[in-house]
Amino acid sequence: MPAKKVTLYIRPTMPDGSRPFLKPAYTPKGKLREGYALIKGNPEAVSNPTYYLSYLANGKRIPKLVGKSAGDALAEQDRITKRLAAIASGNDDIPDKQQPVTVESPTVKDAIDDYLAAVANLGRAQTP
Repeated sequence: MPAKKVTLYIRPTMPDGSRPFLKPAYTPKGKLREGYALIKGNPEAVSNPTYYLSYLANGKRIPKLVGKSAGDALAEQDRITKRLAAIASGNDDIPDKQQPVTVESPTVKDAIDDYLAAVANLGRAQTP
């Protein structure tokens, strides 16, 4: 089964206050023009754009806000496309998001206690 289509939309604030979902504009080389949308077939700069993805999951159309950055939107579109392709091929154990890496680090309280202990020892005279 082919992968499902993940469509990118841009939602700007228009001068009249409306916020329509529009197709984004691309350069002649196929790169996304950040902050540009197709309005009546012509690319125009828009104000306050946000990017959305739309795709089918379990028979439902899912609109997903991905943010104000075009680069983040394209990365998320690629990630969702690959995930849907993997699910369609029968690989259902793909996590929705990568697990964050946790690093054990001292807390602020521990750092303050260490600092106060070091400062308290500075004023004392050392005896041989």
